[in-house]
Amino acid sequence: MGFSLSLTYCFLSASLLLMGHRLPAQPVAKQSEFAVTEYEHHDKYFEQITYVGKRKDHFIVNTYLKDSTLYRIDNYRYIDQGNLIGVLAVRHGPSKILYDDGRLYLTCDYNMNVLNGAFIVYYNDGSIKRRELYKNGTLKKSVCYDPDGAEQVCEPFYQQIKFMGNEKELTEYLIKSLVPVLDGTSLRLFPVKLVVNDIGQIIEVVSEVGRDNAKVAASIKRIVQEMPRWRENESNWKPATMDGSPVSGVWVMQVYRDRNFLQVSLPHSARSN
Repeated sequence: MGFSLSLTYCFLSASLLLMGHRLPAQPVAKQSEFAVTEYEHHDKYFEQITYVGKRKDHFIVNTYLKDSTLYRIDNYRYIDQGNLIGVLAVRHGPSKILYDDGRLYLTCDYNMNVLNGAFIVYYNDGSIKRRELYKNGTLKKSVCYDPDGAEQVCEPFYQQIKFMGNEKELTEYLIKSLVPVLDGTSLRLFPVKLVVNDIGQIIEVVSEVGRDNAKVAASIKRIVQEMPRWRENESNWKPATMDGSPVSGVWVMQVYRDRNFLQVSLPHSARSN
């Protein structure tokens, strides 16, 4: 369903827009002196990217499902971070997400990659479900409504993945398992990313250890896959939620090693209460 895909895309940025960074693409179809359009195709959607202005430092991304249903519109601009980092692209300007039938689902505004201004979510009939106000990324006010228009308690629009077991036991297991794997390598600091689906299952393990450490990456994947179930008859992870609906997400651990010392840091926001 395009609606759930658009929610995941909104906050996880699973395509080239990961973490707000975007590599400059080469325009392929010149429309005019002030607008150039190109297309990027992905497994479940494609993007129409239009660069505008003389400098082409502002571009609009229309994202469509494979059946050409438009489900979101975003504005971006390039910023130059200097020689060490280069040019990055950040969300800047209005964004919209649509229901499958074309009705407006969500509208918000970004200022240099952070929410700024009104953030409004609509029911399918057009009535307001959530109205929030952000100032430079900080939530200042939030009001939610039930389908009849009555105010209700607002849960966070996006809730991170939560580990449901004992985090001390988890880190002890990982450290004990990783020590022999990393012995003899030059690896010092790297992330391990777990992709958790909407029912709390790990569907992918990505460890950024470089191409020269393929065996290490395979061992880390095996260690994660063989991880015990920390609570009987329960998944180790509670999936992320978006507007109250479970969605796929990414859970990132940091591994730090210095000689005989090994530390695994869990994402603070993902820990269970």
